[in-house]
Amino acid sequence: MAGNSSYGTSGTELSGTFGLARALAPSTSIGVSIGVAGLRNGLGYGGRFDAPGATFGTYFAHRPETGFQFLAMAVASLYPDLTLTRGYLNGTTLAGSQGATHASSAGAMARIGWALAIPGAKATVTPFVQLSYVNARVGGFVESGGPFPASISAFNAAATTLRVGSQLRGVLTERITVFGGLAWASNLRTDAPLVQGSLLAADCSGAAPLTAFCGLSGLGPRLSRSWVEGNAGLRYELAPGSAAMISANAASQNTLTYGLQVGYSRAF
Repeated sequence: MAGNSSYGTSGTELSGTFGLARALAPSTSIGVSIGVAGLRNGLGYGGRFDAPGATFGTYFAHRPETGFQFLAMAVASLYPDLTLTRGYLNGTTLAGSQGATHASSAGAMARIGWALAIPGAKATVTPFVQLSYVNARVGGFVESGGPFPASISAFNAAATTLRVGSQLRGVLTERITVFGGLAWASNLRTDAPLVQGSLLAADCSGAAPLTAFCGLSGLGPRLSRSWVEGNAGLRYELAPGSAAMISANAASQNTLTYGLQVGYSRAF
């Protein structure tokens, strides 16, 4: 579950992942994963989008309890049936038009850190530096319904982000582990989406188009130049290889965004 304090919007995601890992050394492993997810998110003016999809990933990790740590991963996601309701004002009342399209995203990240044991406690703190890149594409679509349906062209967005922060992990009991982190993030480069469209009522390809409503364009939101983000959570071991987790996160990126995650994991 996630929320945005500026627009009063929220969203939910239900997902599951299956993965295979191979140990190369006691603290080093590689792995691949495949997952499915259903995403529903609110948009401004009462709009929303629903995006069932699949995610594929791979990683390499070197993560000893203390000392040098390294993590690299790549992820690709496909959303073949994204449905969207664009909300807008029609006079003083809210209205909406619906469309369907497909979308995809791909990203990669690399992180280096150094885990330090905290004297007198079953805990470690890990300062880290992380570089990540993500690119997303949404296909074009034609809306229907509402007073002002439109034809929307395909668009792309991309971002490269640097993070510097620290993670904390501590063992409270044999079954309970707590974790958290705080990081400063810097937007190194953002390619904000250029969204172009025309109102269907303008008859832009006809003999007498309303040109004022043809080829309209707008630049999507850019990331903040820098922001602070944090997370905290708890892991409870239900049985050997089986655990339940709950965590919360927040970030001051453009506006305050926040999320809550509840999960279950099982190792075979």
